[in-house]
Amino acid sequence: MSELNVNNITKSTGTEVVINDGSEDVDFRVESNGNANMLTVNGGSNIVGIGADPDLGVGLHIKTADSGASVDSYADELVIEGSGNSGLTIASGNSSEGSIYFADDGDTNKGRVVYYHASDSVSHWVNDLESLKIDSTGAVTKPLQPAFSVYLSSDQDDMSSSTTLTYDTEIFDQNADFNTSTYTFTAPVTGRYCFSVNQLLKNVAADITYIRLKLVTSNRGYQEITTTPKMFDATSDYFPMSGTFLADMDASDTAYVQYIFYEGSGTSVDAKSSADYSHFSGWLVC
Repeated sequence: MSELNVNNITKSTGTEVVINDGSEDVDFRVESNGNANMLTVNGGSNIVGIGADPDLGVGLHIKTADSGASVDSYADELVIEGSGNSGLTIASGNSSEGSIYFADDGDTNKGRVVYYHASDSVSHWVNDLESLKIDSTGAVTKPLQPAFSVYLSSDQDDMSSSTTLTYDTEIFDQNADFNTSTYTFTAPVTGRYCFSVNQLLKNVAADITYIRLKLVTSNRGYQEITTTPKMFDATSDYFPMSGTFLADMDASDTAYVQYIFYEGSGTSVDAKSSADYSHFSGWLVC
């Protein structure tokens, strides 16, 4: 190592003190009573260390002991290291918030994780929207998770085979993905969706022996098949059908419900309207 010019190491301008103004490979170190490297600026690696000579990351390395770990270049500006338990504490007032914010050139809080001390709850925000919340009891809710429940506002009479059930009234439609004009759910994201149908029928034609309740999606159909009272030489004013289906859907795929019969040509099947026993619902599972 060549002899250093002291003037390149320390410089005072009257308004500031500059250490290593000449960009020499020289470390700046501050000792405490029990630590020789309480604060270290490593001149060769361009890392600042607290508690030890820094050897991880590209920014600030807080180290109480060597863990033997390395760090990913996607998250190496701040490294907290210890050989046992390690962590970060954000201390706030007992009626205030503790937050981690994620920013870009378009927004200062594009994403964030917030702990609300007043209610002892935590929220995860994505694209400036609250997407997940855990309350003080540990219950997890997803305010934007797609989910809907709809029913017929009036009887749908004289249905023929392959008739779409006209679910036109919402009980709820979280995320606004169900269209009550086309009676169709549109998947907002790719995933697995669970659908449940419970429909009360009436006046099933005498020559209809098998009925299908079919969930029709963009890439396949799911069916619940049952026999009618005709198969047992019985008569009934009302005939309930239900089915639960797990569908694999891509974003923008659609789903709706059809009534279909196997045998017979009658057109006197009626779908009864009621939010209690005639409804169609669905939700994103994963």
